[in-house]
Amino acid sequence: MSPRRLPLLLALLTLLAFAASPVRAEPLADAIGAGAAVGLPGELAVVAVHVPRALARRHAEVERAAVAVEWPRAPRPGRISVRVRVAGGRASFVPVTIAAKTAAFVTTRALPAGALITAADVVAVNQVMAPGTQPAPIAVGTITTTALAAGDVITAAAITRPPPVARGADVEVIVEAGAITIRARGRLAASARPGEAAIVRLADTGRDLRGTLVDDHRVVVEEAP
Repeated sequence: MSPRRLPLLLALLTLLAFAASPVRAEPLADAIGAGAAVGLPGELAVVAVHVPRALARRHAEVERAAVAVEWPRAPRPGRISVRVRVAGGRASFVPVTIAAKTAAFVTTRALPAGALITAADVVAVNQVMAPGTQPAPIAVGTITTTALAAGDVITAAAITRPPPVARGADVEVIVEAGAITIRARGRLAASARPGEAAIVRLADTGRDLRGTLVDDHRVVVEEAP
């Protein structure tokens, strides 16, 4: 075979393979939900699609690309209808339930009861919460009152704030300046709780630095004084 014809043959084989591959179909409700989500603001999410029975009987499963979804009016939390066309057919109105997302913290690993939560233990998310869920407004520096699994939303009832560390308590001071880390000894200039901002006085110089009390015996300063 001529080397000049090889790229053309490869392109033809790729085109034939793509044409022969099956197109994935999915339930109509899933396709409508995906289409409706495209036009939603970031703080809202589709939590349910209520497909009318007549429309569901005509289109049990469809290709997502065949479903066009339009918002007749601005989306808001609650039940609202979207205009749906399947494969360019007649438009139908399908109710969907919209919910507002809530800021929360989710665990990155399993935590036993009594664990002090650090920044590595949680990640901030913005998602729809189950009814009755009250996410904790803070997480880092708190103590778990019950065991948590990886991926759990940290609720207000699942944590408690630790007692403050007294003024004058001896602490290790960790100064992080880029790739350089300096360790020294110091004392808290004022009482603070783990996870909160703290002022620490260096033992060797008497200079005050501001950092974060990460636990009851360490203060981290992110920039050199």
